[in-house]
Amino acid sequence: MSRDDFRRDMEAWLASEQANEAAEYAARGRKHQSLSIDDLIAAWVQAFRRLAAKFQDGNLRIAEVDLRSELLLRNIDPPYDLVKDELGRLTNAAADAIEELQLEDPGHFDRVNEEIENDVATFRAERENKS
Repeated sequence: MSRDDFRRDMEAWLASEQANEAAEYAARGRKHQSLSIDDLIAAWVQAFRRLAAKFQDGNLRIAEVDLRSELLLRNIDPPYDLVKDELGRLTNAAADAIEELQLEDPGHFDRVNEEIENDVATFRAERENKS
């Protein structure tokens, strides 16, 4: 498989994961449904900034996912242009955490990497079977 094919599969898998998160959020009652678009965007920006500052906090991740899910359910793309600096910090922090895991616990790193590869492969197979 080429690098471009893998990239397309990974992007499609991530989009599928976001759709699953949105479905789970909707099933829990869409607690942000009453927010205006402006308030929703402001809340998402604030949640993303908090997450970028402390990305390993699961509660902050859940808050960001719920707000992003509400945006997606309204057919609004998250305004990543408003959080460019934070997105860069979050990306760097995640890359650092991955590098640290690889150095400190190579076995666990390999298992996580394998799980992701298996998830993408399963997604690809299911997508191809539907075609």
